[in-house]
Amino acid sequence: SIGNNAFYGCTGLTTLIFNTGLTSIGNNAFQNCTGLEAVEFNEGLTSIGGYAFYGCTGLTELTMNAELTTIGEYAFYDLQKLETVNFNEKLETIGAAAFSGCTRLTGDLVIPESVTSIGNSAFSGCTGLDGKLTIEGNAESTTIGSSAFYDCNKITALELGDGITSIGNSAFYNCYGIKGDLIIPDTVTGLGQSAFYNCYGFDGTLKLSENLTTIPSYAFYNCNNITGELVIPDNVARIGSYEVFGNCNKITSIVFGEGLTSVYSDSFYGCTAVKEVTFKGLNVPNGYFMSCLNTSLETVYVPAEKYSEYVTAFASYVGNAKIQIAGSDEDFTVTDGVLLLYSGAGGSVTIPAGVEKIGQSAFQNCTTITSVTFNEELVSIDTYAFSGCTNLEEIKFNEGLSSIGNNAFYGCTGLTTLIFNTGLTSI
Repeated sequence: SIGNNAFYGCTGLTTLIFNTGLTSIGNNAFQNCTGLEAVEFNEGLTSIGGYAFYGCTGLTELTMNAELTTIGEYAFYDLQKLETVNFNEKLETIGAAAFSGCTRLTGDLVIPESVTSIGNSAFSGCTGLDGKLTIEGNAESTTIGSSAFYDCNKITALELGDGITSIGNSAFYNCYGIKGDLIIPDTVTGLGQSAFYNCYGFDGTLKLSENLTTIPSYAFYNCNNITGELVIPDNVARIGSYEVFGNCNKITSIVFGEGLTSVYSDSFYGCTAVKEVTFKGLNVPNGYFMSCLNTSLETVYVPAEKYSEYVTAFASYVGNAKIQIAGSDEDFTVTDGVLLLYSGAGGSVTIPAGVEKIGQSAFQNCTTITSVTFNEELVSIDTYAFSGCTNLEEIKFNEGLSSIGNNAFYGCTGLTTLIFNTGLTSI
C-alpha cells in the first residue's frame, strides 16, 4: 500500500510505474504532482483513495486495471488535460466528484454493470463528453448520486440499464444535448428533484419507471421537446410541488395511474398542448392543477364509479373541455334517477323518461346540442349542468321542474328564448 499524502506535491514526477504487489493507494497520495503525464496501474491494485491524484493537471490518459474496485472522492478532480478514461469490469464505486471538471474527456462513456455507486457530482462539469453515456446497471443495485452528470451538456444519447435503483437530485441537470426517448428502467424506485431539469434535447417520448411512487419538483422541468402521451404509472401516489413537468409543451395526452392521490397545483405549468387526460384511479385528487392544462384540453376521461366526484373536483378548472366516462358508448349515463353525463352527438336532445335530476356538469361544454326537451319527471337541474353549451338556442322547462342550480346555463351565448314553467321556485 501507499499511505496518505505519501508523494503529495512531488511536482517533478513525470511517470509512475507501480509494483505488482500494490493493492491500495491512500488519500492524497499523489495530490498536486503537476508533472505527471501518464499513469498505468498494476493488475493487483484494488483501491484508489480520495484526492489521490487531485491537482495532477498534466495527466492526459487513464487506464484502470482489471482488479480495481474503488475510486475515492475527488480522486481525479479537475484534471483539465485528461482526455480518455476506460473503466474495468470489476469497478464497484466511483466516489463523489471523482472526475468532476475533467472538461477534456470526450467521446462515449460506459459505466460497467459492476458499478453499484456513482457518487455525487462524479462527472459534473465534464462538458467535453460528446458521445453516448451508457450506465449498464448492476443486477443488485446501482445508485446515481446527486449532480452526477450535472452540466454534461454535449452528451448526445443516454442509456440507463436495468438495475439502477435511484437517480439523485439534479443528476442530469442541464444535459440538454441528449436526444431521443428518455426511458427510466422499472428498477428505479427513487427519483430526485430536478433530475432531468432543462434536458430539452430529448425529442422522443418519456417512459417512467413502473415502480416510482413519487415524482418530485422540477424533475422534468423544461424538457420541452418530449412528445406524445405521458403515462403516470399506477404506483405513483404523489406528483410533487413546483413544475414537475413545467413547460413540457409538446406532450399531447396524459394518463394518470390508479394510485394517484395528489398533484401539486403547478406541476404541469406550461403544458399547453395537452388535449386529452385520462384518470384511472378511484381517489380523486384536487382539481386545481387542471387549470394548467386547459389551454388546449378537449376531453377528460374518468372512471364511472367516481364520475360525480371528479366532476365536483374538476368542473371549475377544465375550461372548455368535456368530462367523460372512460369506455362509455351510451348517449346517457343515468344512475338512481340522476342523469350524470350526456355523450351523444348533439342536435336536438330529449331527456329520457325516469330522469328526476340533471347532475352537475352533465352537458357541460356540449357545443353540438341546439335544443333540449325535458321529461315530465324532471325536478332539478344541478350546477354547471349546461354551462358552455354555446349553440343551445331555446329552452322550455317542464311543469315539474322546481330548481335550477348555480351556473347551470353559464356561458350559453346562443340562447335566444327561455320559457319558464309555473312550478319553478328557485333559480
